Amino acid sequence: MYIICLLVTLLIIFILFMYKLFSASNSINDDNNNLLNKINDLENHNEKSLDLFNNYSDYRLGDAFYLTNSDQQWKNISDHLIFKRNFPINNYIDIYPDSILSEYLTLSNYTEKDWDTLIEIVNNKFYKDININKSTDCLMHVRVGDVIDELCNNKFMDVFFNNKKISGDVNSKYHGCKYIKALKYFQQKIKKLIEMGITKIYLMAGAHIKLPNYKYSTYYINKIVEEIEKAGLQVELKLGGSPDDDLLFSMNFDYFIPSEGQYCRLIKELNEKINPDFKII
Repeated sequence: MYIICLLVTLLIIFILFMYKLFSASNSINDDNNNLLNKINDLENHNEKSLDLFNNYSDYRLGDAFYLTNSDQQWKNISDHLIFKRNFPINNYIDIYPDSILSEYLTLSNYTEKDWDTLIEIVNNKFYKDININKSTDCLMHVRVGDVIDELCNNKFMDVFFNNKKISGDVNSKYHGCKYIKALKYFQQKIKKLIEMGITKIYLMAGAHIKLPNYKYSTYYINKIVEEIEKAGLQVELKLGGSPDDDLLFSMNFDYFIPSEGQYCRLIKELNEKINPDFKII
């Protein structure tokens, strides 16, 4: 009798194990099929590529502020498929003579992270946008351009929809993937904004490298906009603007949803220093 009970128990355990294994397999297949459908959606995406180029070729305001003295940052590079060089940092004054970066490098004498100098410059240039309602509007920065369309395009859909983590190592051909936020990230932020009573999002993005098209970036932005509108919030796009103008524009807001990279870090930390009401969502 004991042996029969033991065998029955083992049989039940085996059946349960096989059921879970089968369910997991079906779940993986469903995920793969869903991703395949989304990839097909992208391939059949007929909307015109957004004009994201900001006409400031390789203008790296964030890198130049935080990594002024990093020699490695200002050597010629070849990791991009199309764009093959960087400007040496001391060339910016000649190439972009009227820019925030040029003024910063001159006044700070190439000092790294000289906040006092930068704050003085942006305060002198700041303009208040009377259309912004600080209590109901939020700024969202989205990293686009080369990091998606060159350095993560083959992995983008998996990162965006499945939150897959890709090596951020600079030697990886997919190292741009680390700058992409997953769809889940935006869904969580939107939910929080609704709870806070925010009714409008300004989505800001731009590319500092001229590419033949921004197919993946366009898809990325359109999907984020779709999520925002689906939640009943208003959205206004601010795309391909001057990096200087976008930095100054960010100073109109109390609420900010960040992306990745040194430029976004600069927006965040600058506003935290000058605005006691500034909050990261």
